[in-house]
Amino acid sequence: MLQTNYEEKIAELRKKGELEIPVTDCDLQFFIEDTLESLNLKYQKLVPPRKTKRSGKLLRFKILD
Repeated sequence: MLQTNYEEKIAELRKKGELEIPVTDCDLQFFIEDTLESLNLKYQKLVPPRKTKRSGKLLRFKILD
């Protein structure tokens, strides 16, 4: 079940081009990194600036063209 949820997140990331996840979800973070690297997709991990409400809470993955 957990694997299916992660696969849905990957599908969402590939469809939209970016995805925000909680910083505390390390398993999902590593799963996304491993999957994107295995698909030979270039990506960035972005952390919102400190002055926003999302800072320190969310991590954004963005697929590069």
